[in-house]
Amino acid sequence: VQRREQAEAALHSAQEKARKLELKQNAIKIADGHSRAMQKPRRSKISKDSIRRKDTHWSDFVAYMASEFSDILTLDKVTKSHAEKYTQYLIDHGKYITTKSFKRKNKTSTFELKSTVMSPRTINSYLVSINEIFSLLAEDGGYSRSPFADIPKQKLVQDKREAFSMEELKKIRENGDEFIVPLFTVGLCTGLREADICLLEWKEVDMVKKLIKRKTRKTGAIVEIPLMPQLIQFLQLQQPKVEGSKYVLPVHAEMYLKNPSGITWRVKKKLDELGIESTRVPEGRARAVSIKDVHSLRHSFCYYAGISGIPLSIVQDIVGHMTEDMTKHYTAHVTL
Repeated sequence: VQRREQAEAALHSAQEKARKLELKQNAIKIADGHSRAMQKPRRSKISKDSIRRKDTHWSDFVAYMASEFSDILTLDKVTKSHAEKYTQYLIDHGKYITTKSFKRKNKTSTFELKSTVMSPRTINSYLVSINEIFSLLAEDGGYSRSPFADIPKQKLVQDKREAFSMEELKKIRENGDEFIVPLFTVGLCTGLREADICLLEWKEVDMVKKLIKRKTRKTGAIVEIPLMPQLIQFLQLQQPKVEGSKYVLPVHAEMYLKNPSGITWRVKKKLDELGIESTRVPEGRARAVSIKDVHSLRHSFCYYAGISGIPLSIVQDIVGHMTEDMTKHYTAHVTL
């Protein structure tokens, strides 16, 4: 019996050593985390935008670890202490990577970010992405639990976007350029998000049925949007201008696919030029937040839908989820 127990103990010890050796040999490098996680099967297909966003989040964590804890090279060596220190860095200083690069005409340009400060919502987005990657690779990486699993999320301060007033829209229409006016025209008449405005294709526009039918980029939902008279007029003028392009707004599509933040920058620059307040510092916050931008066009769509008497159910079908503020914009004016 004693010999058998000794033999079993020796076998168990050998198996444990073999397991540890295998895990050590198969340990996943921190730098490979994102690419390995994206190969894992999912219940639904992940969008290119989501992949790009998660890559940005993970790259920031990789840069932090490489600089602050250069001796930690694999996922299994990352502890909760590392996760806590990185989270605190985001809170105190913002993004660890302080530069941004983008390609234009086969040339890569890099510039220093003016500010790396992050809102609580953005910090939470980083933490969710990083925790997801650690969780997906736990079994392969030889650890039991993500070090980010118990990191508390930041308390959100609601950023409230405002609808554009009729006077502001008139000012934009009369003083805007060939970049801003088309963007606002499509956004105001459809309630689409920025990505769907910029990447709207002609094949999704039925001029006979006077209908847009598109699978939204963010949620994958299919939306059917009636063409308003103002949009029909714009599309009739736009089509011959961009003949040969699959996109309704080819300039915007090219910019969005290469440098999506460029859209926001162009819009903010024009709004500032026109004296339209686009940012505001909320009470108790040190950082200004956006109150009027491309996303505000969705709020504006609901605002003017209420004025025009379009039923709430139809507006909800078009824009999908309506935030509390969007609903308030709608109900206040439909009642009036």
